[in-house]
Amino acid sequence: MTTTTLKRAKYIPMGMTADYVPEWDAFKASRELYANAKDADPEFKTFVSPSDPDMICFATATVPRVAECIFLGLSSSRGDEKKIGQFGEGMKLAALVASRKKMSSLTLELPTHRITFKFRKLLGENVLHAVVQELDSNVVLKPGEKFRSTLRMKGARDCLDGMFIDDATAAKSCFWPRTEDETATKVFCKGVFITSIKGAGLFHYNLNTIKLNRDRDVPAQTSLMNAIGQTLSWSMEPETADALLRHRDAMEHEALKVWGFTYSDTEKVMAEAFQKMYGSDAVLPARSQADNDLATMRGHSVVQIPDAIAKAILGSGVVKSAFDVLPKDRNLSTLPQSEVRFAAELAELRSLLDVARVAASVQVFPDNGSHLGMCVVTSGGATVWINEKLFMPGQRFERIRTMIHEVAHAKGGDDGSVRFEYSLDYLGGTFAEAYLDSIKARG
Repeated sequence: MTTTTLKRAKYIPMGMTADYVPEWDAFKASRELYANAKDADPEFKTFVSPSDPDMICFATATVPRVAECIFLGLSSSRGDEKKIGQFGEGMKLAALVASRKKMSSLTLELPTHRITFKFRKLLGENVLHAVVQELDSNVVLKPGEKFRSTLRMKGARDCLDGMFIDDATAAKSCFWPRTEDETATKVFCKGVFITSIKGAGLFHYNLNTIKLNRDRDVPAQTSLMNAIGQTLSWSMEPETADALLRHRDAMEHEALKVWGFTYSDTEKVMAEAFQKMYGSDAVLPARSQADNDLATMRGHSVVQIPDAIAKAILGSGVVKSAFDVLPKDRNLSTLPQSEVRFAAELAELRSLLDVARVAASVQVFPDNGSHLGMCVVTSGGATVWINEKLFMPGQRFERIRTMIHEVAHAKGGDDGSVRFEYSLDYLGGTFAEAYLDSIKARG
């Protein structure tokens, strides 16, 4: 920069005391200077010094008025939704942060003025003042540069890495895959990193619609989750849907739970990704576990996924739930029947129903690798289903035990409930009484 003479300095109070935004640090100061430069000139430049590890400089080809650098409320970006905030507001807050730290400073260089900042007493308070010095001649900074903001503050340079995204990345997509070594979702506002949401996240987000308040405080967690849910709902791609299905514990599922899905095209993309991953016979769970079991026996794969995603997939009409794929009467008439093959065993089990005085039917289902038995109760009555493998030689005791267990369900109650335990006791007493009567009858 050309050597020049500075005239007598003017001290102008900025109306901010030293204890304003006490939690602000080097990260927020450098972030605001970056955001200010980006608003003023999208082609701005960033400079660092090899000899000064605490210095970072932002240069623009546009120059603000001197008053804009000092007074809150003056704004060349007022009403422009593409801008991050009021022009210069963040710069003034950065000046506050830098001025209250030892060995830290912010210097603004214009063609006609140089502005630094310091605290002075005013009305008994320690108030930030702009130290405005007029130059005796216009200064040419560098070709294409008309304004510089130079921050000297320990740790400011460290904030640059991963703090901003370029316009090309932002224009390509409003979210992009995170790298493996990151543990939280980074949230950007128009390309400027403002905060991160702790916990497993699949993507970083450039949420252009976030409204930052006057002090640039980070939006509430609920606001961020709403914004991310909205972004996902509006911009679902096959790759995103695939990632959401594979990562069940990602933060994005909570965001979608808060926001929900609002577009049929998004629901269709999710449904297609679901079928591609799990097959065309895959269904989503029903409310009743019995319906899930019946659907499994009919050859469907019942897939458990987060509720928000499941709701969206069902909304597409492409994928059904376990309830929807079953016949209205909930029977399994399409399964192979075993009346001839296991006639004697079935007759024995049905005799237990007669003794227990329970109106129910008994059927056999092919081994599905999990359930031994199941009781399905509908308006038409109860059906006890017994796994085919319990009809193999040596399985008589297990077959009868399972039968009694499922019949107890026919009388009411879920596993572990008082009602179910009472039903088991009742059946045990009924069978014991019948056995004793048979002994007495034989003399």
